[in-house]
Amino acid sequence: MASSTATEGGRRFSSFIVSNSIEKHDTATRKLIRSHAKRGRSHQKSMVSRLKPGNWINGYRDKNDSDPKLIQNGSEITFVRTQFDGSDLTVTRFAFDNTQPYMLDLIFKFCTVIKQSMYPIELCLAFDYRGSIWFQYLQSDPMYLHSTLWTTQAYFDWVKGQGSSLASMNHETNTLHLLQRRLVDPKTATSDITIAVVVTLVMMTILLGNHEAARKHIAGLHMMVTMRGGLHMLKENTQLQIKVCRADLVIALMNGTRPLFFSVDISWQPYLPPTKPNQLALAIQTPYLNNDIRLAAVWTDLRQFCISANVAFQTDQKIHPEVYQEILISIEYRLMHLICKDRSLETLHLAILAFSTTVFLQTEGVRVRYHDLSRQLHDSVLRLGASNQTPELWLWILFIAAISAVTDEDDQWLMPLLRAAFRRTGTTTWEPVRDILKSIMWIDALHDKDGKRVFDLVLLTYAEHFLSS
Repeated sequence: MASSTATEGGRRFSSFIVSNSIEKHDTATRKLIRSHAKRGRSHQKSMVSRLKPGNWINGYRDKNDSDPKLIQNGSEITFVRTQFDGSDLTVTRFAFDNTQPYMLDLIFKFCTVIKQSMYPIELCLAFDYRGSIWFQYLQSDPMYLHSTLWTTQAYFDWVKGQGSSLASMNHETNTLHLLQRRLVDPKTATSDITIAVVVTLVMMTILLGNHEAARKHIAGLHMMVTMRGGLHMLKENTQLQIKVCRADLVIALMNGTRPLFFSVDISWQPYLPPTKPNQLALAIQTPYLNNDIRLAAVWTDLRQFCISANVAFQTDQKIHPEVYQEILISIEYRLMHLICKDRSLETLHLAILAFSTTVFLQTEGVRVRYHDLSRQLHDSVLRLGASNQTPELWLWILFIAAISAVTDEDDQWLMPLLRAAFRRTGTTTWEPVRDILKSIMWIDALHDKDGKRVFDLVLLTYAEHFLSS
């Protein structure tokens, strides 16, 4: 089970209004629209020098490819950087003719807020929604359009802490009615659009807290994809593949179960091209990784990604969203299907998995923590103790346990352990602690704020303990 907390961060979500020739918005509204639209401006640089993966989902990569450009399905990914202010929505023909102003507003919110929030703004290029398959579906398929209007309205209803609005319930009814008709027709039951809407249904049930329904929906989705011939049959629609995999991973993490996809024949090889020829060999020689080459391979990929992400952030480069998701999928599936029998290795495995969720499976404005994973890491840390880990690695494990705790109160058990870890590493200020964390695995733009919060909390609890003793 997961805990989600929505924070508006100063945004007035209700103010996202589509511009048209009739309405003129005030200065504040125009500024608000621009703040989300400008994510895709051309000053962002694409990060292509190091992250050059092929398609892990479909199990192939051209190992002889030395071209520094990103390749997908045999064609170069275009790094489109466009500013989307919503003004062209009023002249766009959507799947039904009676598109009302509030619907255009919801479509704009979906394109600029919800879709963009799936990728960390600090690391990724803006998602070019108009060039995606999803925008084509909005223009061509009434069921998908209704599902988008439903989920977007429901999301903002949820953010504002209110019950389902009339608009949300209306679009939900239409979505489910059209979906039922598609599912009983063999010609459309496993089509790309039907699968896409079922994925949306899975994520909506999670958002609304109905985890039992989400489990049933993901099982149905897995059956649909199996009937289609397997996930690789969606290879011409990689955006849909990514969406299916992300839903599978989120449901598995929330329920403490294994993902349904990639349960057999998973590749345990490192996915990212190594920065050094002997990178995996060095990882295997590390004392806490030499017992499992599979975990060493994941460690190699994730650590390389963190290093590259830090360099990219410092040099104002960005990662293409689909490449970011591809890395997510390759790392998360391997971690979640991995079984470690060694207790000390399992603690490290859980810490790496918890760390990876802070990188890949978060949404801007919504803090998602996974109860079962947090509990497992808590129990494993208490069973293990610090004896079998280097002081630096143990400090990193404790920080990850604190950052991934479900609530701020859940990390109190870590305070005495962290104080002891500070003594073992001889650190008393944030800068050397941060240096240790970065030497293991750390992304400045994503983790510094939470890391400093944990550090300050340790000092505060230590001071309170000292004064009360």
